[in-house]
Amino acid sequence: AHRQRTVLFGGENGAPLADTWEWDGAAWTQVTPAGATPPARYQHRMTYDALRQRVVLFGGIDTTHTTLGDTWEWDGSDWVRTHESAPPPLVNGAMAFDEARGNAVYFGGSDGDGRRYGTTWTLDAAGWARRSEAGPSPRTSSAMGWDPDRGRVVLFGGGAGSWLDDTWLWDGSSWSAGP
Repeated sequence: AHRQRTVLFGGENGAPLADTWEWDGAAWTQVTPAGATPPARYQHRMTYDALRQRVVLFGGIDTTHTTLGDTWEWDGSDWVRTHESAPPPLVNGAMAFDEARGNAVYFGGSDGDGRRYGTTWTLDAAGWARRSEAGPSPRTSSAMGWDPDRGRVVLFGGGAGSWLDDTWLWDGSSWSAGP
């Protein structure tokens, strides 16, 4: 937000990708970072940490089909690997920034064996913290975002053998079923 850009990293086009792109509202531009970049991946999650003005990337699947558990941050010119202590390797979780509490929230996902998780993790400048096992059922592919009117992170749906259509609200310490 402070640079007025949308950031895209990786994805899949027949094979996992390791490119960084930025959208300025009019055009996409491929960016070549000066230093290291995250390994190629897809099914990872990203969010913007407004407090630290960084894009945070977590997890995904690499070129060898290995599930990843690494965390990277993009400051607009470089990717930096951060927070070695992190959630286990996961894909297809949900991630959003909690503006009221100043941390990124990651929920759910699955491991390389297809086991779904229902764990909530938060990330701030000090690192990752495991927060809760209670709340939404284990799932993948949920949508999550910040609701400024409620002051809560909102999680919607996802997959758990079948598609779910439930809504959950995170208040920084626990989940409650939403409207």
